Amino acid sequence: MNKNILITSISSKVPLIKTIIESKNKFNNSIKVYGADISSNVVGKYFVDGLYVMPKLIDLKVEDLLKYCLENKIKYVIPTRDEDVLYYASFKEEFLKKDIHVFCANYETVNRCFDKFLFTKENGIDFNIKTFLELDSLKEIKRFVVKDRFGSGSKDLGLNLEYTEALIFSKKIKEPIFQEFIEGEEYSIDSYVDKNNKFIGSIIRKREIIQNGEAVVTSSIDDNILEEKIKTFLIKNQIIGHSITQVIKNENDYFLIECNTRFGGASTLSYKMGLESFYWFLCEVNNVPFKFLRSNKNYKQVRVMQDLYFEC
Repeated sequence: MNKNILITSISSKVPLIKTIIESKNKFNNSIKVYGADISSNVVGKYFVDGLYVMPKLIDLKVEDLLKYCLENKIKYVIPTRDEDVLYYASFKEEFLKKDIHVFCANYETVNRCFDKFLFTKENGIDFNIKTFLELDSLKEIKRFVVKDRFGSGSKDLGLNLEYTEALIFSKKIKEPIFQEFIEGEEYSIDSYVDKNNKFIGSIIRKREIIQNGEAVVTSSIDDNILEEKIKTFLIKNQIIGHSITQVIKNENDYFLIECNTRFGGASTLSYKMGLESFYWFLCEVNNVPFKFLRSNKNYKQVRVMQDLYFEC
């Protein structure tokens, strides 16, 4: 009987791997955790029960992937990159026929979130940040953000640029989009929506120090207005499973930037706060009831490197 977990693109995502292991142990400690990556030289391999060295997604045949999953009794697949989520969502039904469950929303939803321009035009929300394909469409704006329409994190990101700077920067990007630069506090909101499109809860994180597109210092906060806005957005767009929405708050105004339909690097803070997404995913697949018990305290997370030692 299939019961094991496959985590994609494990790289050096040790905190994420440990969170999944903690979740599976709470559910059933006999479950094994496998990792996948395009390289065998990854730190994450020391924290999983087996490593699947796979080709790049463009060369990965779903038949070969399914074969590996069945041979290793994989029942749960957890994509960890935006590109991975898009790929696995496209084959979600084929996996399900083999009793393999992918932890992501449906393909249409994932694709809309992956495309940052399409996202702001079709999500039906009235607090989107102004986003255009042409710089001259933002003539009344003085400061700009330039980013890759399909990129992730801080890759190819230009912040707080003047018109000429934005125009020059955009030449470096294959498919640039242009957004209004908003000065304000930046928040990431981890949320969980169950398979019936029922909102379970959110944890709002204030991003205090950011390196390489990820928060290395972040604190949980309370904001009932923002949480209600995110709840409405997620339910309206049927973004089931775990998601991370990015929002800028300027005085009393909120601006929705983007949404990633996956667990993020600093989402482990939300797990500590009680948003046990991986455990809930296991419960949902197996029709086991669960409950969100939010911590009555707020925490600051500081992500640092750590030395570990193994016998050779």
